[in-house]
Amino acid sequence: MSLVVVVKKCVNLPNVESFGGKSDPITSLIFRGQKQKTKVIKNQLSPEWNETLTFDLSGKPLTKADALQVHVKDWERLQRNRLLGQVSVPLFDLIKKKSRDVNLALQDGKGSPMEATISLSMEYNPPASSKKGSGKDSSKGGTEGDGADSAAGGVGDEEAEEPGNFDEEGEAEGNEENQEGDAAPTGGVGRSRARKRKKNRRVLSKKPQDFQIRIKIIEGRRLVGSNIKPVVRVNVADQSQQTKVKKRTNKPHFDETFFFNFHLSPMELFDEIIDFQAYTAHKFRHNSLLGTFKIDIGTVYDEEGHSFINKWILLTDPNDGTAGVKGYLKICAMVLGVGDEAPNIPPSVPEADDMEANLLQPAGMQLRSATFSLKVYRAEDLPRMDVGFLQGLKKVFGGDDQKELVDPYFKFSYAGRKAKTRVEYGSDNPEWKQDLKLRIRLPSMCERLKLSMIDWDSAGKNDPIGTHFMDISNISSNNEEGFPPTFGPCYVNFYGSPREFTSIDEYEDLNEGKGEGCAYRGRALIELATNIDDENDASVVDLTEEDCDRVKLYMRTRKYALHAAFHEATMIKDTSCPIQFEVSIGNYGNKLDDQVPTSSSTTPATNAIFDGNYYYYLPWNKTKPCITVLSDWEDISRRTDNLNMLLNVTNRLEENLTHIQSSIKHQLPEEEIMSEIKSTIGTLKIDLSKSLQPLNGKSSCTVLDRKMHEIRLADIAYLKKAVGELELLDPLIITEAYPGKKADKKWNIPCQLRVQLWLGLAKENPKWTETLSSLGEPSIFAETYENQHNIAVWTTKGLSRPKYSDDKGELSLEKENFIEPEGWVFENDWFLSPEISNQYENDTGRKYYLEDMFENECRTIPGGKWQPATEVWTNEAKQKVPSKEEVVLPKGWAWESEWKVDCDRAVDEDGWEYTLHSGYVPVEKNYHLERRRRWVRKRRLKDASAAKKKKPKSSSTEGWQYASTFSSKFHPKSSLTDFVRRRRWIRKLKAVKPKSPPVFVFTDEKHKSEYTFAPRMSLNMKKSHKFQLRAYLYQARDLIAADSSGLSDPFARVTFGNVSQETQIIKKTLCPTWDQTLIYDDIEIFGNREEIMTNPPIITIEIFDEDNFVDSGGDLPFAPPKKKDNELYIVPSGIRPVLRRTAIEVLCWGVRNMKKFRLLPVNSPSIELNIGGYIEKTAKIKSVKKNPNFDNPIIFFDVMLPKEEIYRPPLNIKVIDHRAFGNKPMVGVHVINDISKYDYDPSLSQDPPSAAAETIVTNGNAINTTGHDMVAIEIPDKKSDKEDKDKPEDFDWWSKYYASTGDPKDKLRTGDYLSKGYDKLKIFETELEEVGNYNNFQDFVQLFPIYRGKAKKKGEDDEGDQVGEFKGTFRVYPLPSDPSEALPARVFDPERLPKTKGLECIIRVYVVKGIDIAPKDQNGSSDPYCVIKVGKEKINDRDNYIANTLNPVFGRMFEITCTLPHQKDLKISIMDWDLISKDDLIGETLIDLENRYLSKHNALCGLPDTSGINQWRDARLPKDILIKWCEDQGLPAPRFTSNTQLILNGEIYNLADFEANMNKHKHLGEPEQRLALHVLGKQKEIVPEHVETRSLFNPLTPGMEQGKLQMWVDIFPKTDGPPGPPFDISPRKPKGYELRVIIYNTSDVILDETSLLGEKMSDIYLKGWIRGVDEKLKTDVHYRSLNGEGNFNWRFIFPFEYLPGEKSIVIKKKEHFWSLDETTDLIPPQLQVQIWDNDLFSKDDFLGNIQFNLNSIPKPAKTAKKCNLDQFPGHSDETKKFVSIFEMKQMQGWWPLVKSDDDPEITGKVEMSIEILTSEEAAEKPAGIGRSDPNANPKLDPPNRPATSFLWFTNPFKSCKYIIWPKAKYYCLCFLIIVFLVFTILMFLYAFPGALAKRIVGGQ
Repeated sequence: MSLVVVVKKCVNLPNVESFGGKSDPITSLIFRGQKQKTKVIKNQLSPEWNETLTFDLSGKPLTKADALQVHVKDWERLQRNRLLGQVSVPLFDLIKKKSRDVNLALQDGKGSPMEATISLSMEYNPPASSKKGSGKDSSKGGTEGDGADSAAGGVGDEEAEEPGNFDEEGEAEGNEENQEGDAAPTGGVGRSRARKRKKNRRVLSKKPQDFQIRIKIIEGRRLVGSNIKPVVRVNVADQSQQTKVKKRTNKPHFDETFFFNFHLSPMELFDEIIDFQAYTAHKFRHNSLLGTFKIDIGTVYDEEGHSFINKWILLTDPNDGTAGVKGYLKICAMVLGVGDEAPNIPPSVPEADDMEANLLQPAGMQLRSATFSLKVYRAEDLPRMDVGFLQGLKKVFGGDDQKELVDPYFKFSYAGRKAKTRVEYGSDNPEWKQDLKLRIRLPSMCERLKLSMIDWDSAGKNDPIGTHFMDISNISSNNEEGFPPTFGPCYVNFYGSPREFTSIDEYEDLNEGKGEGCAYRGRALIELATNIDDENDASVVDLTEEDCDRVKLYMRTRKYALHAAFHEATMIKDTSCPIQFEVSIGNYGNKLDDQVPTSSSTTPATNAIFDGNYYYYLPWNKTKPCITVLSDWEDISRRTDNLNMLLNVTNRLEENLTHIQSSIKHQLPEEEIMSEIKSTIGTLKIDLSKSLQPLNGKSSCTVLDRKMHEIRLADIAYLKKAVGELELLDPLIITEAYPGKKADKKWNIPCQLRVQLWLGLAKENPKWTETLSSLGEPSIFAETYENQHNIAVWTTKGLSRPKYSDDKGELSLEKENFIEPEGWVFENDWFLSPEISNQYENDTGRKYYLEDMFENECRTIPGGKWQPATEVWTNEAKQKVPSKEEVVLPKGWAWESEWKVDCDRAVDEDGWEYTLHSGYVPVEKNYHLERRRRWVRKRRLKDASAAKKKKPKSSSTEGWQYASTFSSKFHPKSSLTDFVRRRRWIRKLKAVKPKSPPVFVFTDEKHKSEYTFAPRMSLNMKKSHKFQLRAYLYQARDLIAADSSGLSDPFARVTFGNVSQETQIIKKTLCPTWDQTLIYDDIEIFGNREEIMTNPPIITIEIFDEDNFVDSGGDLPFAPPKKKDNELYIVPSGIRPVLRRTAIEVLCWGVRNMKKFRLLPVNSPSIELNIGGYIEKTAKIKSVKKNPNFDNPIIFFDVMLPKEEIYRPPLNIKVIDHRAFGNKPMVGVHVINDISKYDYDPSLSQDPPSAAAETIVTNGNAINTTGHDMVAIEIPDKKSDKEDKDKPEDFDWWSKYYASTGDPKDKLRTGDYLSKGYDKLKIFETELEEVGNYNNFQDFVQLFPIYRGKAKKKGEDDEGDQVGEFKGTFRVYPLPSDPSEALPARVFDPERLPKTKGLECIIRVYVVKGIDIAPKDQNGSSDPYCVIKVGKEKINDRDNYIANTLNPVFGRMFEITCTLPHQKDLKISIMDWDLISKDDLIGETLIDLENRYLSKHNALCGLPDTSGINQWRDARLPKDILIKWCEDQGLPAPRFTSNTQLILNGEIYNLADFEANMNKHKHLGEPEQRLALHVLGKQKEIVPEHVETRSLFNPLTPGMEQGKLQMWVDIFPKTDGPPGPPFDISPRKPKGYELRVIIYNTSDVILDETSLLGEKMSDIYLKGWIRGVDEKLKTDVHYRSLNGEGNFNWRFIFPFEYLPGEKSIVIKKKEHFWSLDETTDLIPPQLQVQIWDNDLFSKDDFLGNIQFNLNSIPKPAKTAKKCNLDQFPGHSDETKKFVSIFEMKQMQGWWPLVKSDDDPEITGKVEMSIEILTSEEAAEKPAGIGRSDPNANPKLDPPNRPATSFLWFTNPFKSCKYIIWPKAKYYCLCFLIIVFLVFTILMFLYAFPGALAKRIVGGQ
C-alpha cells in the first residue's frame, strides 16, 4: 500500500537571486509527517525533474481528508532555503480513480496565487479489500457513476427531452470569466426508494415587484494566508457592498448586514447571482482575491422561509478548480417580498457550531472539477431577422445569389459563464458541428442552463432569435443511483415572438426568454454531457466526423398528420374583418413560409354574426371546416407514450382528490367521504398496475431516456407500496394570460374555440377518417374566387389581382388550370358557394333593432330653394330604400316607437346635415347643394320563433360579394361606395385511389416556377340535437370594487355555445344575490348525443360592473317560478338553499381614524348593515372628535338565512356621514364574506367578552385605597442592608433580559443572576397581539377596515384605499322557527358594557433595541433614533441618536399620556438622523392601545413569574388583579385560608407547591401577594412580563419589512392610581480598564535568518495589541539570537473601556476622517501577541502569534519546557485550563506561539505577565510603557542579553570581536602568520642583495 508521486516539472518560478543568476529549485513533498525531496536543478526557472517519490502508507488507506503538501524552494548552500511556492493537493479523487495527473498553480507564503505552476502525476496503490470495493463502484457506469453524488438537483416530473419552453430568464449578467457557485444545499440521500426530488421552479410572475435581499456576514474561518487583512464584498445583481477590513487575522468576525432593494419581476430577479468575494485589504493587487462563492437568488427564495440561516459557505478559487478550499464564511441570506416576514436569526454558538452539517454542500462531499460539453450539431427553421434592402437591389440588377436574411450563432450559458459557436452567415438551417465546453464545479448551486440562438449583426446590437432554459433537476439525479446532467442527442425547440419579420420587434423580450414564447422560432440538435474531473481548458472545438455520423441515428424522421375539425367559434368581439383560423406545427402549415409543403391549414374567412346579447360567433352551422397539416418529425413515442400514461394517472388522481376535498368542504357524511377515498385508492392501484412500455430494442434511446425509465420504474414500485398512506393534496389551479407586454394589459378573450384535434402517423389517417365519418360526411373541394372591379362597369380589365385567385389574391387559380391530383377526381362541376354569413339578416340574433333611413333634398343653384332629391329615401350607402310609410314590419316584431328625426348627431335643430359633394356639416352655407336627415324607428322582437335565418333580398342573385377594396369586409348588397366584388366557386373532389394528399400544381407568368395550392376540407354533420340550458345564479361574493364609491353594480353574463344572456344588475354591492334562472331555448349542437354528453361545450360565466359609459324530441321540465312584478325567473326550491330563521346581534362599538371625504372631515357617521337584503342602521355619532363610540351600540337582526354556511350571504358594513342639508354620502364599505365564524350557541351559559373590560373602569378606584406605598412588594428585612453592604449585587434589567434570550452568549452576560433563582421574562419573536391565543386582542371587539374606491389593477399602488376603521363584533345563532316561541336571552347586555366616555391613561413605552434595520446612509448604515406619537402628543428623541449602526441598542423609556378611545393608536417611528437633509423614516409600527385595554388578557402591564429584584410597577397588586380576573370570568372570588393558601373554583393552591424547587432570595415579596401572582401565572391567557418583537414598515415600500424593534408597552389608567417606578433599561455603561503585559523572555523561537558565516539567527522583537484598538506596541529588538532565546523586560500598557456584563470591550472611532460621529462596536476582549524577525533592508518576517480572549486565557506553564500546544486556544478540549483575567487579576508564565492556526506548530515561546487594573487602580499604581518612567509596579531592569546582541553596523569593533573573531580567529591567526612570513621573506629578499653587496664591499 503506497502513494507514488512523480514530480515532473515547474514553470515560471520566481527568481529570488539578488546578485545575478537564477533560482536553484528543489521540491519537497510532505505527507502524513513523511518528507521527501527531489534533486536540485541549478540556475533554472522552469526545471524538469521527472523524479519518482514513494510514500509508504503503513497499511492505512487514503481518506477524503488526506492532502499532499508540496513546497518548491530555492536551494542555498550557506543560508536557509527560500520558498518559491507551495500548494496543498487534496487526494480524495485518488480513492476512486487510483491515478491522476494534475497541473497546479503555486501559492506564495501568504496563500496568494502565483503565475508559477507545478505538474505532478500521482498513483494510489490501495489494499486488496479497497480494490475490490473499487471495482464494484466502477462497474456502475463509468463517469456517470462517479458523478452520482455530485450532480446538482433532483429528478424532474416531466421528460426533460420533451421540447418545451420555460417562463424564466436564466442568465446572470456579469463577467464572462466568472465561475458558478461552489456548492449545493446540504443533505444526504438515503437508500429509501422514496426519492427526494428537487422541485422545478414554478412559473414565475413577470410583474415587477418590490424585493429586499438581506445578506449578513457573520464570521470567517480558515481563510488562506496568515496575518492577513480580510474584507468581504457581496455582489447582488448590479449592486455591491463590502464589510469593514479586519486586521491581522484569518478568522475574522464581521457581524455586518447588507440590504439590497430591487423592483424587478421574479422571473428576472431569481436568476441573478449572489457573489461572495473574500479579499485581502490590498484590493488593487492582482492576487488579492482569496476565494469566491456564488448562488442564484432563486435558490435562496426556494428554501424554507426564503432564507439560508447561519450557513457556512465554502470559498474556492474561480480560476483554479484544483486549488482546494480557500476558507469558509458564515452567512445568512434571505429574499423578502411584499408581506414576507424576515425570519429570526437564532444565536450562533461557536462550541456547538457544526460546520459540516451547515455547509452549503452535501456533507462529506468535496468539490469536483467538471466540464459541461454541449455538442451543437445543427439548427433549422430559423426565421428572417435582417432587413432585405440589399437583397432587393441584387434582384433588381439581376443577381441570382439570394441568401437567407439571418446570420445565426449558438450561445451556451451557465452561472455567468458562456461559450458560443461561430457565426453561420446567411443560413436559416446552419450546421455548426462544434463542441462548447464550460468549466464548472460540482455540486453547483445554479439551477438552469440557458441555450440561445442569436442573429449576428455587423452594425448594432445582435438580435436574439430564441431562448430555451433547461433545469438541471430535469436532466440529472442526485441520489445514490443518480447521474450527472445529461441530455440528447435531441432537438430542442425555441419559442419567442411571432415569426413575421418587423424592423422593430415589440415582443423581442420573448426571444430572450422573458416570458412564455408565443411562436415557434426554430429548433437545434444538441447533446449535453458532463465530464467529471475533466480539466480541458478548450472552450470551443470542432466535432469529429465520427460524432456527426453517430448523431444521424437520431435524425430519422417519420411522416405525421395533424387534423383539426372546428365545431364552433364563439365569444368574438372584433368583427371589423372576416375571421380565419390557421393551425401549424413547427413551420408546417404556416402560410407565410413558402419552404414547407402546401397544406390545408386554414379555415375559410367568415364574417361573425351577433349572438343576440353581446358577443358574435361564426355561423358554420352543420358545415364544419377542417384542416390537415402533414409534417416530418423524429419519432419520440418512446418518451411520450410512457409520459402520457403517467400524466393520465396523475390527472385522474388530482380529479379524485379535488372531488374528495369538495365533499369535505360541503360537510358530506363521513361514510360517503371514506367511500370516495377508498374508491380513489382503488383507482390508483389499478392505474399503477399498468406496465410502462420497455425501451429495449430502441436504438435511438439516449442515456437520459434509459435513466428516466429506471427512475420511473422505481418510483412506481415505491408508490405501489405506499399507496395506502396517501395524503390529501391541494387542487391544482392553473391560470393563463397573454405573454410579453400584453400580460400587463386588460385580460381579454378574443375568441373561444371548440375544436377536435388528432396527431399521429400519416399512415394511420384512416383512424381520423373513421372518427369524422361517425360524425358526418367529410368533403374536399377546390376553391377559387372570381374578382372584378368597377370602372363605370364591372370588368376585369386593369384588375390589381388575377381574375381567378385565392382569397388573398396572391395566386392565379383559373378554373381550367385545376388539374386533378393523382388518385383524385372531380365529383361535379364548378358551382357558386357564397359566404355563409350572407344568409343572415342584419337583425339576426337581436332583441331590439333600429330601423333607419335618410330623407334627401337638393337645390340646383346656391342659395336656392330646397326640393326633394331624385332618390328621396336612401340608406347610409346612398342606396334607394322604401319610404318610411312603406316599411313592412317583419313577423314576430313589434314597433316600440313612431318614426322620428334623429337629432342626437351633428345636425341643426331640424335634424338636417349639409354637404356640397362629400363630408356633411350641421351649418347651412349658400354653396351647399345637398342635405339629408336621418329618420329612426325602434322595433322589438316579440316572437323568437319568427327570428329564423333567411336569405337577404339582395339585388344580386349571382353570389357576388361587394366591398370598397379587396382588403375591406365584404357584404352581399351593392352600394355606391363599392368598387370591387368577388364570388366564390367550389368544385368537390372525390378520392379514387389516393396515394398522397390532394394538392393542385399551377404555373403562370408571374411565378416562374411551379406553385401549389391546397383544397378546402369540411365536415357535413349528420345530425343535430336541440337542448335547453338552465343556469341558476344565486349569489356571488367578494367581488372587486369597480366604482369610486368602493362598490360595484354587478351582473353576470353566461355564454353557452353561440348564445349568451345576462342577469339583472344589482346596484351598490360587492356581494350580489341575483336569485335568478337564465333559460336558453333551442340550443342546437351538432354531433352524436353520446359524444355531446361526454364532451359538452363549456359554460363561461363572466362578472361585470354595469356603468353608464336536452333533446329536441323530449319534454322539457316545468319552468321555474318568476319574481313578483318581474319577468325574471328565480332559482327553484330544489336548488335554492334551505333557509332558517337566524338572529344576528351586532355590537357597533365605534369608528376610528376616518379620513376626509370630499375635502370635509367625517364628523357624524352612522353604520348601515346589510345582509341578504335586510338592512339595519345605527344612530349617528354626534361628534367623532368628542366621542367616536356609538351611544346605543347594539343592533339585532331577525332574518332568514341559508342553513348551509357556504350559501350564507355576506354582511356589508357601510359608513354613512350625516352632513348639512340632508346630505348623507357613503364614506366607505367593508364586506364580511363568511359570518359563520361568529356562530354562537345560546345554550352555553358563559359571559360575553364584553365583561372583560367592565371591571377595569368601574371598579378601578377600589384598588387604590391602600395608596401607592404598598406597590413595592419586597419584604422588609433588617439583615438585607447588612447583606447588601457585605456583597452588593451588580444586577440590572439587562441581566434579566439576557437570562431570558436563550442565547449561550447572552447567558455569559448575566453573571450569577440565574443561580440566584431570579425570574425571567418572556421574549416574543413577533408582535404581542400575534402571539398564541391572544387573537390580536380582539376578543371584545374586532377592527374592520373601511375601504373606498375602485379595486386597483396589477402594478398600481394600493395606498389610499382604506379610509377608516369600524370596531365591533357579531354573534349569530338560530332562532325558533315558531314566531310565538320565546327567544333566547340576548348575548350583549347594555348594562355590562364598558363606559364609552374618555379614559386618561399613562403610557410607558420601553424601546429596547433594533434588529437589522434598513440602512439609509451611503455608507450602508443608519443613525437611528425614536419618535413616539399618540394622537397629537409626540416625543422626539433626536438628540439621542445612535451613530452608524443597523442594530442599535436604544434602552430608552418614554412616558406619555393619552385619552382612550380618541387617541388609541400608538406609533413608534425609527428615524435616521441627517445633518443637512431631512431625516429619513426607516420604519414604523402601530399599536392599538384600546384593544389592549379592552382585552380580557390583562394586556395593560405584563405580570412577572415571581417577585424579584425589579420593582413592581403596576398600580394594582397581584391579589387585586386576581380578584377582578375571577369576576371577569364569572368565577367566585378567591378565598385565602392563610397567607400561603387559597381556594379558587374548588381547587386548593399552596404557596409551597409553587416554590418547592425555587431558590429563596431576599427580594421575595409578601406570601399572600406571591401566591396570587403564582395563580395568575398559571392562567395561560394572562399576558406575562415580556418583550415583544415588532416589524417595522415604511409607507414608501408597503408590505416590505424594514427591520425589527424589541420593545414593550405599559398602560396605566389614571383611575387605578399612580403606577410604580419605571424600569431602568438604559444601556450598560463601560468601565475603564488598563491591561498591562510585561514581556520577559522568549524561548525556542525559530531562527529565520542565516548570517554571512552560515549561522542560524533571528533578530527578535514582539508586537502586542488588543483587537479593535489601533495602538500597537512593540518591544526593542533582541539582535542575533542564535538559540531562539530573547530577553526584553518590556511593558505593554493598553487602556480600554470594558462592559463586564457584556464581556466585551467598547470601541469608539470614526470610520473615516470625514465622518461626523464615532462608530461604537462591541467586540470580545482579545489580546494578540506576535513575534517577528527584524530586517534592516527588507520587510520584517512574521514568526509566530498567539491570540486569546481575556475571559478565556489558557493557564500559563511555569517553565518553557512545560509549554506546549495544549495551551493553544482551540487545540485542547480541557476547558478547566482556561481562566478569566478579570477574575484572576494577574498571571505570569510561558505561552506558545504558532505561525498558522490551521496546522499549528510551535514557532516560539514567550514568558510574560498579564495584569488587569481598573482606571482607578491604574492611577494609584502608575507605570510607563517599556522601561520608561515611571518604571514601577514592578520596576523593570534592562534585560541581561548576551554580548552578541547588538546591531552589527553600529559597532564595527564589536562586530569583529563577537561576530568575526569567534568564527574566524584561527583563520585570522594563520593569515597573520602567513602575512608575517611573507613579509619577512619579502624583506629578506629585498635587503639581502644590498647587505650582501655591502658585506662584500665592506669586507674588501
